[in-house]
Amino acid sequence: MATSDEDAVCDARSLLLAAREDGVHAVLNAVPVVPGRGVLALRAATLADTYWLKGPICYSLQSADATS
Repeated sequence: MATSDEDAVCDARSLLLAAREDGVHAVLNAVPVVPGRGVLALRAATLADTYWLKGPICYSLQSADATS
Protein backbone atom coordinates (compact mmCIF):
# COMPACT_ATOMS: atom_id res chain seq x y z
CA MET A 1 0.00 0.00 0.00
CA ALA A 2 1.44 3.36 -0.96
CA THR A 3 1.56 6.16 1.58
CA SER A 4 2.14 9.85 1.21
CA ASP A 5 5.55 11.28 2.07
CA GLU A 6 3.99 13.00 5.05
CA ASP A 7 3.01 9.62 6.53
CA ALA A 8 6.53 8.26 6.00
CA VAL A 9 8.29 11.00 7.97
CA CYS A 10 9.39 9.91 11.44
CA ASP A 11 9.21 12.53 14.14
CA ALA A 12 12.38 13.61 15.90
CA ARG A 13 13.18 11.36 18.87
CA SER A 14 11.97 8.22 17.13
CA LEU A 15 13.92 5.05 17.79
CA LEU A 16 15.18 3.65 14.48
CA LEU A 17 16.37 0.04 14.13
CA ALA A 18 18.14 -1.37 11.09
CA ALA A 19 19.73 -4.75 10.39
CA ARG A 20 23.13 -4.49 8.76
CA GLU A 21 25.83 -7.01 7.83
CA ASP A 22 27.73 -6.21 11.03
CA GLY A 23 24.65 -6.43 13.28
CA VAL A 24 21.60 -4.45 14.22
CA HIS A 25 21.95 -0.70 14.74
CA ALA A 26 19.68 1.39 16.98
CA VAL A 27 19.64 5.18 16.87
CA LEU A 28 17.54 8.00 18.27
CA ASN A 29 17.09 10.63 15.57
CA ALA A 30 17.44 14.31 16.42
CA VAL A 31 15.45 15.66 13.45
CA PRO A 32 12.51 14.33 11.43
CA VAL A 33 13.63 11.73 8.87
CA VAL A 34 12.17 9.46 6.21
CA PRO A 35 13.42 5.98 7.10
CA GLY A 36 14.88 3.89 4.33
CA ARG A 37 13.99 0.36 3.34
CA GLY A 38 14.53 -2.15 6.14
CA VAL A 39 14.35 0.41 8.94
CA LEU A 40 11.92 -0.10 11.79
CA ALA A 41 10.74 3.16 13.39
CA LEU A 42 9.38 3.04 16.93
CA ARG A 43 7.50 6.10 18.11
CA ALA A 44 6.79 6.25 21.82
CA ALA A 45 4.32 8.62 23.45
CA THR A 46 7.01 10.44 25.44
CA LEU A 47 10.79 10.88 25.35
CA ALA A 48 10.99 8.97 28.65
CA ASP A 49 9.19 6.03 27.00
CA THR A 50 11.62 6.16 24.07
CA TYR A 51 14.61 5.90 26.42
CA TRP A 52 12.83 3.12 28.30
CA LEU A 53 12.50 1.19 25.03
CA LYS A 54 16.05 1.97 23.94
CA GLY A 55 17.64 0.48 27.07
CA PRO A 56 16.42 -3.12 26.72
CA ILE A 57 16.79 -3.08 22.94
CA CYS A 58 20.43 -1.98 23.08
CA TYR A 59 21.13 -4.43 25.92
CA SER A 60 19.65 -7.27 23.84
CA LEU A 61 21.69 -6.23 20.81
CA GLN A 62 24.92 -6.20 22.86
CA SER A 63 24.09 -9.59 24.38
CA ALA A 64 23.42 -11.06 20.93
CA ASP A 65 26.74 -9.68 19.64
CA ALA A 66 28.60 -11.20 22.60
CA THR A 67 27.22 -14.68 21.89
CA SER A 68 27.89 -14.56 18.13
